Amino acid sequence: MRDFWNPETHMYWVMRCGTIAGSASFVVNGYPKAQVTALRDTLREVAKHGFNWQDLYNSIYREWHTRRPHFPTPEAMAVLMEQNEEPLPERHSPTKVDKRMGWQIDKIISGGQTGADRAALDWAIRHHISHEGWCPKGRRAEDGVISDCYNLKETPQRNYRQRTKWNVRDSDATLIVTLGRKLTGGSLLTAHQAMKRGRPWLHVCPSEDWKSKLTEFLNQHQIHILNVAGPRDSTAPGIGSFVEQVLDELVPVAPH
Repeated sequence: MRDFWNPETHMYWVMRCGTIAGSASFVVNGYPKAQVTALRDTLREVAKHGFNWQDLYNSIYREWHTRRPHFPTPEAMAVLMEQNEEPLPERHSPTKVDKRMGWQIDKIISGGQTGADRAALDWAIRHHISHEGWCPKGRRAEDGVISDCYNLKETPQRNYRQRTKWNVRDSDATLIVTLGRKLTGGSLLTAHQAMKRGRPWLHVCPSEDWKSKLTEFLNQHQIHILNVAGPRDSTAPGIGSFVEQVLDELVPVAPH
């Protein structure tokens, strides 16, 4: 029994995190409740005591995420762990409504890069949905100059970071679509920016039940302008097809 009360043992931290995880349900990414903050702070203590907080959290996540529908993913917790600012104030989730009443995507925002960005813009055009977004100065992308067929505005700078930040800023929520569970590069920056601004965001990938996650996310937030982000073609071949598959879930309620 001593292990349960000794902070120098792994069992102690498993018990503490498990207690917090079971204390209440969690709010979706971007709107952490007190339990999320407490869990993050406890994991920081885990690291200070020399334990691997990622391994511990992965085991907690596997046990609890099916019972807590908004339990933060390991990627979301990694973003929270890197934040230095004070946690966001607690917000309450809106009451769930019928999906045809709750979903009203009027505009798609994206940055124009190859891969996920371009696929989202092409999808919006095909479905006669308004689109826009910020792209780097000179309409820069990895395949050259972004076509004028996309209604994008140029940022003052040529780097990709500025357009990533501004697209998060100018949208109601952000959808990050990847082929793998781990967020890296611009996708990770996008998640950071959404967290920093307190904007709802969701990460989906093929290896999980992304359809139910997307439905729940859309039902819980009033989203008219959706920012879509993800990796480029060169780092994630085939990402465009998955982005289209994900966005097709919006078709029944998107304006035409």
